[in-house]
Amino acid sequence: MLLTIFGAGASHDAVPPQFRSDDVVLPLTDDLFGNRKDFLDAMDRFPEVQTIIPLFRRPKDVSLEMRLEELQREAALACPGLTDHLVKPDS
Repeated sequence: MLLTIFGAGASHDAVPPQFRSDDVVLPLTDDLFGNRKDFLDAMDRFPEVQTIIPLFRRPKDVSLEMRLEELQREAALACPGLTDHLVKPDS
């Protein structure tokens, strides 16, 4: 599985204001895995993601980036060679 998230904040402003509505504006990072109609519809179309989505629904005091780092550490402990196959941010 490949999960790629690039600049949710930047894409949020990609639609000009005159064309925005709740259905058109892309979510900010905190709302990527929220209960929006389009996201829930996508979850229904791809049931295999339903097991992993709860891992990304987190308390507001934990950023998505922090949660991804936490999952990466957990994966490294569970399967040491796995992290060799994960994309790592530039340090």
